[in-house]
Amino acid sequence: MRKLQRRTTLLVLVVVVLALIVAAVLYLLFGRGEEPDKEPPGQDTAQQAAEEALKTLEKLVTAENYAAMGFASLDEVAQAQLGAPMTVYRVQLDHLRDYLPDQTDPEELLVDINRLLYPVTVGEEVRSSLAIEGRREAWRGTDYGGPGLIKAISQYRQGDDDFVVHVGFLGLYFVGQRNEDGLWLTPLLDDPDLGFVAGEPLAAAEVFRGLLSLAQQYKEEAPM
Repeated sequence: MRKLQRRTTLLVLVVVVLALIVAAVLYLLFGRGEEPDKEPPGQDTAQQAAEEALKTLEKLVTAENYAAMGFASLDEVAQAQLGAPMTVYRVQLDHLRDYLPDQTDPEELLVDINRLLYPVTVGEEVRSSLAIEGRREAWRGTDYGGPGLIKAISQYRQGDDDFVVHVGFLGLYFVGQRNEDGLWLTPLLDDPDLGFVAGEPLAAAEVFRGLLSLAQQYKEEAPM
């Protein structure tokens, strides 16, 4: 009986040792691989990050998704170029709830989130977009595609100094401009209830006045 137990134990040890050897050989041959959720390496400047993000975009576009990513053909991807970036500002729900018409400066509602949105062009045509963000003293690409949004933004953009204003809790985007009359926002979509006509600039104070009641009525979902 004892001999049988010893043989069984010896057999188990041999199997374990062989498994460890196989695992070691596979590790040496193929390595551990990349972490699927690993954050890409950061760049020192926004422009460097955008150029790296453009390379990433080119890799992401395939024969199956090129149209959804905004391109007319797969061959167009090799011709893609970066357009002039736009700073993205966010309007936060709590700030909008505290907005006092005729008292609060509309500029105070714009939060710089260290995000730039780049149109991606082919020739003179806007095809797609990519976004980069500055975090932990480095810039990285974060989002790719979004052809519908970037084409609407580019349609109403008047100059390189224009920027994007995102009212996140409502999913609204505006093209922003600053001039001698103050801050102006151009809606991308019609909204008769709010008096928005796509492409027609409105004073930011008027826009925020209209959004104030929506912010006050908005109910945030409780975390699960």
